[in-house]
Amino acid sequence: MDGRSTRTTALSVQSVSKSFGGVAALTSVNMVVRSGEILGLAGANGAGKSTLINVLTGQFEPDSGVVVVDGREASLDSPRSAQSAGIGVVRQELDLVPHLTVSENLALGNERSFQHRGRLDRDAMRKAARLLLSRVGLDIDPDEQVRSISIGDRQLIAAARALRDAGSVLLLDEPTSSLTPFESERLFTAMRALRDEGVGVVFISHRLDEVTALCSRVVVLRDGRVAGEFLDPGAQLPAIVEAMVPGTAELHRTERSGSLGGVLLELDGVVVGRRAPVSLSVRSGEVVGLFGLVGAGKSSLGRMISGASTPRGGRMRMSGARYSPRDPAHAFRLGVACLSEDRRNSGILPQLSVRNNMIVRTPGDTAPNGVLRRSPIARLVASMIERLSIKTANDQLSILSLSGGNQQKVLLARLLAEDLSLLVLDEPTHGIDVRAKRDLLETVRGLTSEGLGILIISAEIPELLAACDRILVMRDGAIVAEFEPTTATEQTLMSAATGG
Repeated sequence: MDGRSTRTTALSVQSVSKSFGGVAALTSVNMVVRSGEILGLAGANGAGKSTLINVLTGQFEPDSGVVVVDGREASLDSPRSAQSAGIGVVRQELDLVPHLTVSENLALGNERSFQHRGRLDRDAMRKAARLLLSRVGLDIDPDEQVRSISIGDRQLIAAARALRDAGSVLLLDEPTSSLTPFESERLFTAMRALRDEGVGVVFISHRLDEVTALCSRVVVLRDGRVAGEFLDPGAQLPAIVEAMVPGTAELHRTERSGSLGGVLLELDGVVVGRRAPVSLSVRSGEVVGLFGLVGAGKSSLGRMISGASTPRGGRMRMSGARYSPRDPAHAFRLGVACLSEDRRNSGILPQLSVRNNMIVRTPGDTAPNGVLRRSPIARLVASMIERLSIKTANDQLSILSLSGGNQQKVLLARLLAEDLSLLVLDEPTHGIDVRAKRDLLETVRGLTSEGLGILIISAEIPELLAACDRILVMRDGAIVAEFEPTTATEQTLMSAATGG
């Protein structure tokens, strides 16, 4: 007998539907999560995965259908009610409070458990924090402020807090997107331990190799509906991809549509922080990739180029002229813009609509003499939505109603609406599915025909091989190798990045 049939049901989603502005995000979704299993939830951006997670965590009330937890129909009308039902969640966009300590973040929403005579018992909070951190293999000071901790370790802290709430079910929404392989394996170890304790774990990731290796079953959503269930994911990867995005080929190289121009950006012996000097160049019409492991210094270099920090030495030039931006706004005026990997804190304006997020800088002729002109704005936004295939019912919806991949496209549209010379894209496909990656990389390649220079900072080797004219490898703050994508392989790039 299949062991699955003897397990109890931890969570049952029964005919759940949800719409926004007349557009169906979920339609009659049925899904079962069994106790003691890791279930994979896969789908392209906009498939409904995030909406389903928001329903299960009390952020959204479904229009119809019910959710059953441990055999009881649950009224998930708030995040607190979901926590009380035993549902923990690790979100793709971290909801930690940067200026609070690790122990304070781990106690958020549960402070009453640490009150003693009207005061917080800090020692008890630290002790509880250490126990939670140990479950994800993280050994850090509970009194350290979160803002001083790397993004990878912040993801593990978020996972530790979710473990606090996970009684019956743990939901993980793209938890490994900012983690190194070593950090990911620590998280997987914690997930397997919870599975063995009888917790039902739902794992959402665009990294299908992780999904198929970790999960005993995979449910695929497409256009808000269940498109398939796969009982042997390791042997069914092609079928899973086909169910997610019918007819989608793997990432393929798109050839440059124009010729290379002169040197646009030139760095000569530039020193970022306490790192080694860096020298590189980007030509007009060229896509240069910057690859390295977490901590190699590639994002710090990208922030410096876009004006977020000042080099301690060396020289930068743009089109032959001295380039020394005082801040990102100054860099923008000089024709350089950066798309940050942290779109929640450094990109989107959550209180604004899709349209207003896109035209917040009032580009071109949209606001002559400070007066907004509706017709040019409408034309610009419509053209960008079509150009980048942004999935939204209309541009007046809140940007938070869009999937993570479509939010990223809105931010890219904001930059492309301006007259720029150089784009720095820091992990541009963070949390984006196969189809969206392909579309975005093709868009990036197309921009080179306009003479734009592009620097892509990424840890995803396939997209660098598909999109770049040259790939530079960083290790310990220095550029240690340069490769042509036509001859480079994942092994050669990783060997250079690790010093192997």
